[in-house]
Amino acid sequence: MNNKIKTIKGFDHELKCRGMQYEIGKTYTLPECEKIKMCGNGFHAIAPDETPLRVFDYYPPCDENGNPARYCEVEVGGETDSNDEKIVGSELTVGAEIGIPCLVKAHIECVKRHLIDDDEHKSHNTGDCSSASNTGDCSSASVSGEKSVAIVTGRDSKAKGEIGCWLVLTERDEDYHILGMQCVKVDGETIKADTWYHLKDGKVQETD
Repeated sequence: MNNKIKTIKGFDHELKCRGMQYEIGKTYTLPECEKIKMCGNGFHAIAPDETPLRVFDYYPPCDENGNPARYCEVEVGGETDSNDEKIVGSELTVGAEIGIPCLVKAHIECVKRHLIDDDEHKSHNTGDCSSASNTGDCSSASVSGEKSVAIVTGRDSKAKGEIGCWLVLTERDEDYHILGMQCVKVDGETIKADTWYHLKDGKVQETD
C-alpha cells in the first residue's frame, strides 16, 4: 500500500519515540534493506480507525518525571501494516503538533461518527494506561488503572481517578460553548484519589 494514511502519533517531551529524535515537518524513510514489523521495525502510530485518545495508551499526558508528552498529526506511507490498535509504515511525515484539547475535539467527532449515545451517560475503565471518556450532559468518567485518563466534555460533567491517573475536564456555558479545558494529575494531595472533580469558573473543584 503506497497511499499515505493520516493519523496521530505520540512522542516524549523531546519529540522522541523509542529513542529516535523527530522534527515537525520532516519525512522519515526506512532503508530499503529493512522490512517493517509490527511492534518492531518501522514507524508506528495509532490505527486510523481508532479513537484519537488511544494515543494515551502509549504516551499518557505526562511521564513518571512529570514531563509532558507531545502529540502530532502524521502521515504513514510506503509499505504499511496495521492491526486494531496500531499502524506501522516504512515512511512517516510528522505534521502539526496538537494539544490535548485538539485530541479531545477529534475524539468527540470520532465518537459522533461511530458510537451510540449511552443513556446512562457514564463511563468507567480499570485497565492500566486505559482511557474513559464521555460527551453527554451531566455525564461522568472514572478510571482506576495506572496512568489511565478520564475525559469528560459535556456540560456539567465530572471525572475521578486513582493515584497516578489523569483527568481532562471541560466547562461549558448554557449555550454549550466551551469555556475552558484543563488536564490535571491525581496526585493524592492537590487532586485527591477517588474524588469527583469538575471545572467551574475556570477552576478544578471537587463535586458530588
